Amino acid sequence: PLIFYSQESFNQIVWGFEELKSALRVNSIYTKDELLDLFALYTTDLPSLNFALDIALYDILAKKKNKSISKYFNKNALNIVRFSTIHHNKANNLFKTIKVKFGIGNLDDEIEHFYSLIKKYNSHAQFRIDANKAYSTEEFLYLIDKIKKYNIEYIEEPLSRLNINNLKKIKKQTSVPIAIDESIFMKEYKGFIEEGLIDYVVLKASLYGSIKNIFLLLKYLNKHKVRIVLSSALQTRIGNLANIHIAAAFNVKIDHGLNNYSFFNYDPNEIPYNANDTSILLSNLHGLGVCWND
Repeated sequence: PLIFYSQESFNQIVWGFEELKSALRVNSIYTKDELLDLFALYTTDLPSLNFALDIALYDILAKKKNKSISKYFNKNALNIVRFSTIHHNKANNLFKTIKVKFGIGNLDDEIEHFYSLIKKYNSHAQFRIDANKAYSTEEFLYLIDKIKKYNIEYIEEPLSRLNINNLKKIKKQTSVPIAIDESIFMKEYKGFIEEGLIDYVVLKASLYGSIKNIFLLLKYLNKHKVRIVLSSALQTRIGNLANIHIAAAFNVKIDHGLNNYSFFNYDPNEIPYNANDTSILLSNLHGLGVCWND
């Protein structure tokens, strides 16, 4: 689970896992679907555990087929997943897509900071603005007016009060695409999408639940022509690779926020990509491609 984001606690996950273990019988034979159904049954309110259990099972099944998890999910899965990066203190011009955090300090100061960092990037760079639910509709429209001439792919979670009325107000006055992230866990998100008010969903797949539900979400978004970007939930290399395989199986050619060197100092011998890699090759991986005790 991700602190301040997931509803479930780590202790609840431990308890749910123990309950599942007590339900499984030694020397019994279970089909794949029976196991997936049991995982779903014992993790009703523990989506991150449901995801972990599903991935553990699919890791085994994919290895038995000498395939990556992504190819096990979808024979047409991408062999290469491209990465975006997040701007910290130094510009990294190896990456084409840059995420920039707003909504932390004074708005005018953040706009000036954005102007200064744009000069550090190549002219072909595109920017994802994460507004962190910081703004009123008036503040958001002020921000858009100041940055709209730049190459903005989308603005994520722009409003402190995200509802259909406020989204309609801003959509009438700007063509800059709007993305939701944590709002995908709100019951109201389908209303936003079905009204044509959302252009992108930024998904932390490992917090969403079962693999089945994740692919149902993709189908729903495709139906409504909403693009999907996979994002990090700040997990270990195992969770990171799981999200990367989901991105590949989605067969969505977009830059995903899954290069976790932005947050962690991994040992490059323990994960199949490096800090400055703008993509990862999956065709030589079996199963997940990493192990907890590598």
